[in-house]
Amino acid sequence: MSFTKEGKPPIAMNVKNAATNMSMDSVMLNASSLTRLSQLQHLQLRFFAGVLPIKELSKLKNLSELILVSNEFSGGIPEEVGLLSSLKKLDLRNHHQGPIPASIGGLTFLVELDLSYNDLNGRILEEVGLLSSLQKLYLDGNRLQGRIPSTLGNLSRLNVLQLYGNQLSCSIPESLGSLLSLERLDIGENKLEGSIPSTLNNLSRLNVLQLYGNQLSGSILESLGSLLSLESLDPHENKLEGSIPSTLGNLSRLNGLELYGNQLSDSIPESLGSLLSLERLELDKNEL
Repeated sequence: MSFTKEGKPPIAMNVKNAATNMSMDSVMLNASSLTRLSQLQHLQLRFFAGVLPIKELSKLKNLSELILVSNEFSGGIPEEVGLLSSLKKLDLRNHHQGPIPASIGGLTFLVELDLSYNDLNGRILEEVGLLSSLQKLYLDGNRLQGRIPSTLGNLSRLNVLQLYGNQLSCSIPESLGSLLSLERLDIGENKLEGSIPSTLNNLSRLNVLQLYGNQLSGSILESLGSLLSLESLDPHENKLEGSIPSTLGNLSRLNGLELYGNQLSDSIPESLGSLLSLERLELDKNEL
């Protein structure tokens, strides 16, 4: 028998198989009861302990949304997660360990994948680039290492990509410039090197570009001034050199420009005075 964090035994559920939505907190799951819910589409479980019952959940053929947040399931994310073939949303935030299973690449209907704020390690798998329906990908707040896979550039519907707070290294792949639907890109607080790829200039829908806390070098591209939807540009605490491009004055929607902690030189361009929506401007700790 397994117990919840409060030491309570599992509750056997008397349920009807016509249920389509279920949300449960702080009781131990009797997984065999769930398998009778043949029409279940949305399942949310919080504050559970024990073993993640993926094999049982895979019998729910209509399940499209699985939210398992702030639980204390033992072990990592099992390979059997790939059996949940109907899922459109998978949210496994908090208290999961180990690598990302390769079987996740088979969840081709996924629209949102949230594995943030776990203790995941290893690398971001190339297979994530197979999730052709994906619109939101959250892998922030883990211990993921290695390169950002270039296959992420295949996710043509992606509008949110959050990878911040990991240990990712090497350069930013140019393929991210193919994500023409992208509105938010946050890859801050990693160990990324090299220059800002010029292909990011293609991201005309981008609202937020967060590159802070890496080891990026080279200059701030003048062509970033063509991203007219940009509201926040934050490459602070890198090794960026050269002048602040005057073209940033074209970003009329910009409310945050944080360039501090680099090696920027020359004068502050007068064009920044055109940024009438600006609320935060941080230029200190440079060589201006």
